[in-house]
Amino acid sequence: MIVTEIATNWMGDFEILDDMLKVCSDCGVDAVKFQALSKELIDRHPELKWYCNASVTEDNVERIDTVCKHYDMEWFCTPCYPEAVDWLDEWVTKWKIRHADRNNTELIDKCQDTGKTVYVSTDRLDDILISRGIKQIYCIPQYPTDYGSINFEMIKSMDGYSNHCMNPLAILKAKRMGADYIEFHITPDSSRFAIDNKVSYNFGQLEEIMKWIK
Repeated sequence: MIVTEIATNWMGDFEILDDMLKVCSDCGVDAVKFQALSKELIDRHPELKWYCNASVTEDNVERIDTVCKHYDMEWFCTPCYPEAVDWLDEWVTKWKIRHADRNNTELIDKCQDTGKTVYVSTDRLDDILISRGIKQIYCIPQYPTDYGSINFEMIKSMDGYSNHCMNPLAILKAKRMGADYIEFHITPDSSRFAIDNKVSYNFGQLEEIMKWIK
């Protein structure tokens, strides 16, 4: 399963989002992922006026869903606070917990209670998550991650790989190591300042990566 992380790189602009989803659809991406940001996260970046608009909210979730359906694209979300699970549940197909929340039992419990698949980004295996049937995705929380610091052997015992490395060979290596789930960030403009841009591939790179994977 190939997932492109939209994250905040769409900047809350639906024209940009439409462009991103069209490219993903044309390239054969399986699903896209968004983030429902907490107030705490939004308050960290008051200088970025668009930042709060790039979060999935109760006000924009239906429109996001409409755009994704237009391109027949599955989408899901990373909830960054437990209350987001309540209103996201009717829209998303699965859940992805970020590395920073890998020990947030309240958030993980709430996602698992929906009966949908839960993925958790982690840099090491957690026996409790294994016992609960939660899928663990190997992720190094460094932006960006150096290729040489990735322990690809971990992928053999985990359920997938979440990429923050700008060397695209990391993604191909993860596929060769048997990752069932591969996730990486994309951006419509590598030169623009956005929170996740420094770990994001542009459209041309996305097209090339998808050719390799296929």
